[in-house]
Amino acid sequence: MKKLIFLLLLLISTFGFQKKATASHVAGVDITYQCLGNDSFLITVNIFRDCSGVGWSAPSINIQLTSTCGQTFNATLNTINTTGPNGQPVGINISQLCPNAINLSSCNGGSLPGMQLYQYQAIVVLSPPCNTWTIGYSPPCCRNNNNINNLTTASSGTFVFATLNSQNDSCNSSPSFSTNFPNPYACVNQQVCYDYGVTEQDG
Repeated sequence: MKKLIFLLLLLISTFGFQKKATASHVAGVDITYQCLGNDSFLITVNIFRDCSGVGWSAPSINIQLTSTCGQTFNATLNTINTTGPNGQPVGINISQLCPNAINLSSCNGGSLPGMQLYQYQAIVVLSPPCNTWTIGYSPPCCRNNNNINNLTTASSGTFVFATLNSQNDSCNSSPSFSTNFPNPYACVNQQVCYDYGVTEQDG
């Protein structure tokens, strides 16, 4: 069975294994992995921050990797964003605004909706192969107020995970996303169709 990846799952659970970082208003998170061979995988975590919330300053994050074969360990992922003089990552502005309005977003001190992307990567070795590895991440509290459903509230934590089977297929990569703007805005009472642009490179 192909490896599954569960993205943007906003559940009411928080792990205590992440490195301490400034609280943030998280709008979404996704996890992808790329097989490099010899049980090695490049793990990427993308964190989407609502700029109207508290800032984000983590130069690295911790993820937890567990397998149904009994292995559990933590891994540190470092930012691949540009960093400032203090070593903190600089968010990539992905606000969905017209080009002449970008400087008016909340990312730049304005009042229009703003969004930033923070990216983290590390190479991990998942050995021995196992039929279920789970890669989990829980960012510091809390979710943004604009991303509420019947299961969670703004004060709820976010937990995101991806799973893979390295026993049946030792070198398979996760699906990837082609959209540059994965946090769409929509008008109230208008129907919206949205394609996240998922591609499975392994077929």
